[in-house]
Amino acid sequence: MRKLQKEVLSKPTNQDFFNLFFKSQSVTYLIGIFGQIISGFTEFYFVFTATKGSLPIFQIANVPSLLLASLAVYIFEVIGVRVFLVKIIRQIVSKKFGDWTDWVLFAFNLLFCLALCGTNLWFSLLGQTASFHSSTNVRVTDQTFHLDSAKMVKVEAIKSKCSLKYTLIRQDYLAQEKGKVLLFDQAIVELKNNRWAVRENKRKYNAYTNKIDEQLTSKNNELLTLANNREKALTRLDIEKEREIEQIRQSFDKRIGDIENVANADVDLWAMVQQYTRPILVVFILLSWIAIIYQEIFFKGSGQNVEVKEVSFRPLLLWVLVVGWYDKFYHWFYGKVVNNVGLDKYRYSAIRTNEVSYNALEAVKEKSPNEVRPKIAAVRQIGFSKNSEAQKPNIQNLKADTTMTVATVNIGDDTIGVKTNQGVQYINTNDDRTTVTVDNSLRNCKHCNQPFTFKHWNKRYCSDACRISNWEARTGKTFIKGKK
Repeated sequence: MRKLQKEVLSKPTNQDFFNLFFKSQSVTYLIGIFGQIISGFTEFYFVFTATKGSLPIFQIANVPSLLLASLAVYIFEVIGVRVFLVKIIRQIVSKKFGDWTDWVLFAFNLLFCLALCGTNLWFSLLGQTASFHSSTNVRVTDQTFHLDSAKMVKVEAIKSKCSLKYTLIRQDYLAQEKGKVLLFDQAIVELKNNRWAVRENKRKYNAYTNKIDEQLTSKNNELLTLANNREKALTRLDIEKEREIEQIRQSFDKRIGDIENVANADVDLWAMVQQYTRPILVVFILLSWIAIIYQEIFFKGSGQNVEVKEVSFRPLLLWVLVVGWYDKFYHWFYGKVVNNVGLDKYRYSAIRTNEVSYNALEAVKEKSPNEVRPKIAAVRQIGFSKNSEAQKPNIQNLKADTTMTVATVNIGDDTIGVKTNQGVQYINTNDDRTTVTVDNSLRNCKHCNQPFTFKHWNKRYCSDACRISNWEARTGKTFIKGKK
């Protein structure tokens, strides 16, 4: 079996000093552990991110990063602080500098301590900075890009709508202009034909000429009015388009500005938190080192010596814990099942108590190679008890034979069953001690009272039908068979 060396503190010789500073030493120790936990988290995060680890942490790809980060925490916080720093302080407090070997080991311990503790402090500061990197380096464009895209889409939609309106207005005015031109041209042609018919009559010829001039003037005026109306409609459309585009731009720009302001405020907040937590981190790291100095001085003042003892590595306690959890779950589930079918609840308390205690004792007990483990005799009560207040049997002596078994039993006023190698004898007596001799192979059924041959010492019914009938008579319920 593998041997381990373990440091053990002796009892204090200066009890007054021990009582005076015991509480403060415990508080200082907890503060030191807290400082190391904070430092360990920052170191873990820095090494984890530096080795390309990504969130969520528990991924197959993160296994190398997790191993390296855990190794870094172990080297800095356990080896650096809890080994080399402790050795240096313990040697200084104890003033063990008699031989040159003490000075050489002190120098090497000091070198390793300065290297590991200095790296510990530096990695903690880098980890604290890395932990705030994602909060203090925010790119707002990632959040506002979709708003810019939506703004451009809406602007292009308005431009397309206005372009379609431009085309419809021009087409409408061109159709009106064409109709008016056609109407006036027909009237002018008719007037010209009529004037040609009366060309001999100068007065009528001049009258038709005046009418033609009036039609031309009206035609020009109508076409000019149409052109002005078209230009006004196009101008109104341009103004409406610009107003809608400006409203959309202002709305989206306001939303983008709000996001930028919030992001900048968050960045400023996290930057302030990072700035003020850095000295707090350094203070707690230094407190964790000071706690070790305080602890060693306390041990020296109280007269406690550190002794190295060799112990056996016994992982049996962990196995006993796992087995205990399994048994606890199994019997809890069993109790739920027997409650649902109407039986008495199975009691777990006395099932494995002796066995677990035995295993725990054996795990810490030093044994010789030729020692044989004694057998476990667990006290169990199997079956049903009619009276919960009845005294449980206490088996004092149990001697087995090929033909009979004699058991001396302490009993109460209730009827009990005594386990033997041949069967069970039920007795009802008021004596304090009773000797029972059993040698039978037949038993009377508890329900129908007919004799039957039993294969198990605790069998009470000749068949399942009698067992079910007895249960129904006792509980007042109807037994319903479950489907297989």
